[in-house]
Amino acid sequence: MFPKPIEFAGYCSVTYLDGGKKYECLVLGQQEFAVEYRDKLYFLLSEEARERFM
Repeated sequence: MFPKPIEFAGYCSVTYLDGGKKYECLVLGQQEFAVEYRDKLYFLLSEEARERFM
């Protein structure tokens, strides 16, 4: 019963993809905007990013 690991090392995948997959577009996501998708946990930057992710 261990906590699930956070995917994408805790970075917001939405901002990364929106930024053209550039290193400088890696932004740490926030726990308050966490989402579980296909049994994996992701942290996103904002409510807007969470809505776009889903």
